[in-house]
Amino acid sequence: MRKLFLNASIRDKIIIITCLISFTVSLMMTVVLAFQEYYRAQQNFYKRITLEAQIISDNIGSAVLFNDRDTLAETSKSFFQDRSILSVSVFDEEGVLFFESIREERLNDNPAVLKDASSRSRGNLHLETKESITLVDKGIVVDEERVGTLQISAINYQLDSIIHNIFTTMAWNIVLSVVLASILAAFLQKLISAPILNLYKTSKLVAKTQDYSVRARQHSQDEVGSLASMFNQMLEKVEQRDEKLEKLVEQRTFELEKLAEEFKHRAFHDSLTGLPNRALLSERFDLAIEHAKRRQNKFACLLLDLDNFKTINDNKGHSYGDQLLIEVANRLKNTIRREDLVARLGGDEFVILLSDIEGTEGLYSLLEKIIEAVGKEFYVNNEVVRTGVSIGASLFPDHGSTMNSIKRKADVAMYRAKDGGKNCFYIYTPDMQEDVRYRLMIQNDLETAIQEEQLLLYFQPKIHNKAKLIKGCEVLVRWEHPKEGFLSPGEFIPYMEESSQIISLDYYVVKKACETIKRWQSSELSEISLAVNLSGRHFTNYRIVDKIKGLIDDFFINPGLLEIEITEAVLIEDPEVAQSVVSALKRLGVRLSLDDFGTGYSSLNYLRTLPIDCIKLDQSFIHSVDVNEQDKRLIKGVVSLGKGLGLELVAEGVETASQLNILESLGCDYVQGYYFLKPVSEKEFIQWYEKYTRRM
Repeated sequence: MRKLFLNASIRDKIIIITCLISFTVSLMMTVVLAFQEYYRAQQNFYKRITLEAQIISDNIGSAVLFNDRDTLAETSKSFFQDRSILSVSVFDEEGVLFFESIREERLNDNPAVLKDASSRSRGNLHLETKESITLVDKGIVVDEERVGTLQISAINYQLDSIIHNIFTTMAWNIVLSVVLASILAAFLQKLISAPILNLYKTSKLVAKTQDYSVRARQHSQDEVGSLASMFNQMLEKVEQRDEKLEKLVEQRTFELEKLAEEFKHRAFHDSLTGLPNRALLSERFDLAIEHAKRRQNKFACLLLDLDNFKTINDNKGHSYGDQLLIEVANRLKNTIRREDLVARLGGDEFVILLSDIEGTEGLYSLLEKIIEAVGKEFYVNNEVVRTGVSIGASLFPDHGSTMNSIKRKADVAMYRAKDGGKNCFYIYTPDMQEDVRYRLMIQNDLETAIQEEQLLLYFQPKIHNKAKLIKGCEVLVRWEHPKEGFLSPGEFIPYMEESSQIISLDYYVVKKACETIKRWQSSELSEISLAVNLSGRHFTNYRIVDKIKGLIDDFFINPGLLEIEITEAVLIEDPEVAQSVVSALKRLGVRLSLDDFGTGYSSLNYLRTLPIDCIKLDQSFIHSVDVNEQDKRLIKGVVSLGKGLGLELVAEGVETASQLNILESLGCDYVQGYYFLKPVSEKEFIQWYEKYTRRM
């Protein structure tokens, strides 16, 4: 019941409460009025019986005094005309029943209505009731002397009718009050609940539609009206806040969408050049495959690698190299067709997808166009710089059906372009796969070659031009491969440079050179120094310094007989670290030579900053010195510069007597080349040395 009431509407609650109050009040008032009516009826009945008892007692005084029962009987009969009187009893002074008369039709109805009068007190009139029977005692007085007591037993037959009328009236009162209360409650609830219901409907509408412009109707100025007013004020504030929030959300959404687009662009584009990166390339690659299958044609994958970019980056700095990459990227985008895609994989590697390739003729034309575009001059930081590009190409579906297989074939073709002289392109052919196999074989077999000493040292003498004395040898390495046979440096050194294996190879060569110096100390070769080439990879940390110091100490050799040849590319990542490593090697007492002088971008700067002992002039200058006056003047200037700095000058690649004579006339101190001896094994060098010294 309580749950039903709590779940009822306000309108129903007001009606129920009003009816309950009306019912309760009506019931209480009716009960009070009924009790009063009942009490009044009893009092009136008692007064009437008492009056009749007084009349009887006055008339029977003499009969009692003289014991005249007949008179008493005759007198009592007149009183039974009142049908309310049941019996009349007379008691003497001592309380003994003297006379009694009972209505005959009531005698059998209630034989116990009369009581023993002897137990009653005399002289006082009082009322007792039992089962609606009224007993009235009245003293009988003669000449102011009490001679007995009259007792009348009566019943109020009108009481049931009175009670029935009372309850009927009570019921009608309750019904009428409830009906009137219901009518009044229905009217009042409109005044009270209607504003509340309107407020409820308004709030429900707002909750459902989220329309905060709706307003509740204010019916009055009372508390409910104030509540409606405050509710409207709240809606107004919410509406204003909602508008601000909506604007803020729109702004934040726009910013988030912009940020998402930016993140998406960053996720799929290179941060330096803005070109698509590897992730977007992979996605576009799949689309290109589907497009080619649908159109039943081909597309090409080009893998591009800039030529000499590492040298430019090392000498000009990373910011210069980055700017060059940006310029290359822009030129590539302007060269390809709109439907094609150019992406940057990292470093100086780019990939181009050329769609709808009909045949190799159209591909050749596009490749030549790219070679020509990249080969033109670039203007970077107000400087002119040239570079080239090596391109490897593969076709779908001729060379594979997946991105990995097609790109791998293009990579193979690109390495062929590198090996073919750079600044050119190659389209993949199956025989190129052999180059890949060979490269992997070389890289995998190096550790075994070191352990089994398959790597051999070859020697080429360095001769003083005027004195014709042998002052030293350049140490070169050869590989006696068990399957591939005798391998020259060009057949395996480039593959070692591609990985960190060149470091292990250099350690091995330096160790073998120190062993040779130690072995030659007790022979006529004890004054000959050995020069070893080191890769630029060693000049990013000090491990090479510790390694060479350990070998010098282990073999207990004169460090001045060990010469380290470095190239201008030693400044790979950090020029300061590289120069500090070179200085640390110099402090060990070894000699330092600058190899391939004249082929870099800042040779003069190296002469100023590196503690070198010797300059080795690249053989490209020597090749035409006897026929090219420009080369002759250049060598003369370098000789003058070297002597001015107190440096030795070695001319590499001397092959003819004419070249030798011109170099001697230009003042070049030392020469090296096939004119004297090609690189040979230690045994062959010792035999040649003995013959040369005897001849001299």
